[in-house]
Amino acid sequence: MKNMLLSATLSITALTSTGLQAHELWLNVPPVTAGNPLQIEMGYGENFPHGEPIPAARQALFAPLRVTGSDGKVTEFPINSEQYKFSQNNTVSGSVLVTATYKPAFWSLKPDGEKYQWRQSNKSQWAGSYCMESTMSAKTVSYAGAPGNNNALTQPTGVRLEFVPEVDPATLKTGDTLTLTLLANGKPLANHEVGIAMVDLSGPRVAAKPHAHHHHHHSVDANLSHPALAHTYAYENAAMKDRTDSSGKLSLPILKAGQWLLMTANDTPYEDKAVCDIHLDQTTFGFSVAK
Repeated sequence: MKNMLLSATLSITALTSTGLQAHELWLNVPPVTAGNPLQIEMGYGENFPHGEPIPAARQALFAPLRVTGSDGKVTEFPINSEQYKFSQNNTVSGSVLVTATYKPAFWSLKPDGEKYQWRQSNKSQWAGSYCMESTMSAKTVSYAGAPGNNNALTQPTGVRLEFVPEVDPATLKTGDTLTLTLLANGKPLANHEVGIAMVDLSGPRVAAKPHAHHHHHHSVDANLSHPALAHTYAYENAAMKDRTDSSGKLSLPILKAGQWLLMTANDTPYEDKAVCDIHLDQTTFGFSVAK
């Protein structure tokens, strides 16, 4: 029944792209023909599927972007400038896994009139604030030449929240189903909501809209359990949604070719309430289906 409901939703929405309305991290890595360099774009912000320059104040929050080839070789690209597009030459033919990580960072807020002011601090540094210790992670699967064996694709990477597919998504085609497990701190996360975005690559690409990262004020949203979440759960704005089952698995029917993005977030209590209130982890998983 769950897959039937999702299928109906996908059909009704005509599979148009879903703009993210809060900060998120994702990767765009189109497949390339053999012998051509792999083109990698790191997206951080609100303009999926478009990337944009990484602000200087945010660059230290990112670990180096990692590319794991079908031969097991890992290549790293440090995030130490506004650059968000990278090119890897001499890519070994086969499937590749690209990962990006936003390291744990404290973000806190306080009421400021009818809005909220944010700072990169914890509660001990800013008395009376509400604090989140945040991480973001992004994974995407692509290939050079043709999909090929890459054991890294179906193994956990060890981040706090991640999707782990059972098969290489690059081998799928329209009509197939992709099964993934959502892991939180290494354990399956059951009955958890997942947002789904999709871009039909055969259609025209809408130009990116510039925006400022981490505005100092955010309006109150009475629908959220805490105002802090107004700046986080991007997946809640996705037009398409589904849930993991009791085993933490998600079965996604591939109804159309294009660029797919799965996204979710999970919060857990922070151990020392004098320092912070919650751990907040966000993750995305991307892949493309050619036909």
